Amino acid sequence: MSDFDSEKSKKKQNWVLWGSVGAIVFFFVIILLSTGRRNQPNSDPEKGVNISDINASVANNISDKEVWIQQSAQKFDDVQNQVNDIKSQLSAQNKLESDTQSYNQQQFTKIMAALEDIKRAPAPDTPLAAIMPKGKGGEGTGLPPLSEESAILMPDEPDIVSVKLSSESAESTATTGKTAQNAANKPKNTQTYLPTSFVKAKVITSIDAPCGGTAQDNPFPILLNITDSAQLPNGVRTKIKGCFVLAAGYGDVASERAYFRTEKISCVMKNGDVIDMKMEGYIVGEDGKAGLRGRLVSKEGRQVALALLSGTVGGLATAFANQATTLQQTSVGTNQYVNPSQSMGFAAANGVSGGFNQLAQYYINLAEKTFPVIEITDQRNVTIVNTQGIEFPVNVNQDYQKINSLPISVN
Repeated sequence: MSDFDSEKSKKKQNWVLWGSVGAIVFFFVIILLSTGRRNQPNSDPEKGVNISDINASVANNISDKEVWIQQSAQKFDDVQNQVNDIKSQLSAQNKLESDTQSYNQQQFTKIMAALEDIKRAPAPDTPLAAIMPKGKGGEGTGLPPLSEESAILMPDEPDIVSVKLSSESAESTATTGKTAQNAANKPKNTQTYLPTSFVKAKVITSIDAPCGGTAQDNPFPILLNITDSAQLPNGVRTKIKGCFVLAAGYGDVASERAYFRTEKISCVMKNGDVIDMKMEGYIVGEDGKAGLRGRLVSKEGRQVALALLSGTVGGLATAFANQATTLQQTSVGTNQYVNPSQSMGFAAANGVSGGFNQLAQYYINLAEKTFPVIEITDQRNVTIVNTQGIEFPVNVNQDYQKINSLPISVN
């Protein structure tokens, strides 16, 4: 019985195994068939294109190879069109260059022909009537017949007349220039002209000439009174005594002198005529040197001293404030703590320190804006050197308006 049961169980297992294998094979065949139908083309190459599938999609009837071939053909056509466009552009450019070169060659030929005609023209001493044109082509001018190329460049009669006028204008301009030069070189009279010379004068107004900042760009004015006649070359003298001269100058720390340049001269004649003209020159001091020696006054020392005092007081206040603090070393660094019992003193010391430090900075800025000056007093005898000639409108050697003989002073 046991053998029969075991044999029967084995048969059942074999049937189950074969049944499972058959089911698997059956399902696999069904899957392959369904996949084959899905991938089957819609057209048969022997029977032609299936008309019923045309309306569904045209793309399903075209393979990837055919699409690639069509795209490649389109790209090739585009490239060919671009190449043709480039060739046409190059040909147009070459034609333009050829035309330009031909035009330049023609112009060069015309210019050379015109130069040859000019070389064959009559000498400059030929009378003007002999070379005036009576017609085109050089007829009646004594010149050889002109070629067509040279005739194009030759001016007509109005142009020749304009050239003549230009020459006359050039001659008149040259004549005017020579006349102006002769007028400039013409000798002048000492009665109305003051050449390079010097004259004695006296300072009327005093001045504190600044030595820094924009003093040279904005000089300070000073007024002088001429006390004698001007000394001209060769011992000649011109009567300008009593005239006023306005000058402007600035100070120099290195030489402790103030330098002045003259600006105007003013005179009043006896008949009431007034002369107020520009005068270029400089002032020489009593020692014969340019400029006037004066006393150097420096006022920034007081500001520097006050800045030093304010900085010292601020530093002492900072020291008192540091005494009310304690330094403690921690893992993150050194920290400063204020002792609770000395907090009021710390606050007061900090306030005093900040205030005096600001005050010190204020005095420093004030000292930077303060410049030394050169003090020049009035009633000093100086010499004015005139560096540029002056053309007076009237005779300055006639009697001028008498001026008070008392010394002039502005106080």
